[in-house]
Amino acid sequence: MVGDSVTLHTGLTKIQRDDFSIQWMFGDNLIAKIPKKQEQFNESDRKFSSRLELDQQTGSLNITNIRATDSGDYELKISSSRFTINRRITVTVT
Repeated sequence: MVGDSVTLHTGLTKIQRDDFSIQWMFGDNLIAKIPKKQEQFNESDRKFSSRLELDQQTGSLNITNIRATDSGDYELKISSSRFTINRRITVTVT
C-alpha cells in the first residue's frame, strides 16, 4: 500500500563481494547495483530519491515510502564468474 515499504528479494543468503555483481532495473533505468565491492544508486533517476536501500548481505532491494508510480516490473540481474541469473518481480501498489 502507498506509504509502506517493500523488499524485493534476490533469493541469496549471502553474496561473495569479489565474485558477485547485482543490478536492479526499473523499466529501462538502472536504479541500484552492487558492482562486486560496493553499493551504488543511480541518482540520475530522481523517481526514487533516497528511498532505496540495498541489503549488503543478500543484495535485496528495499523501497521505502512506496508510491503508486513505483508499480511495475523490476528486473534483477545477478552475475558471477560461474553463472548469470535474471529475474523479474512485479510490484503493484494500491
